[in-house]
Amino acid sequence: MRSSEQFLNSLNDGRRVYYRGELVGDIVHHPVLCITARHAAKLYDYHDRGIAVDGLG
Repeated sequence: MRSSEQFLNSLNDGRRVYYRGELVGDIVHHPVLCITARHAAKLYDYHDRGIAVDGLG
């Protein structure tokens, strides 16, 4: 199981993401998209608490 840090690092893989018509250079450090990225990353830490989250791997 990957960690939240590994998930966040995986977002910087050369993908092209646009937000409101503008190319985003780094999702993790974008003022708006970082909120969503960090929220999703937290799901990868739940396995430490014994909480199962389907579809993560």
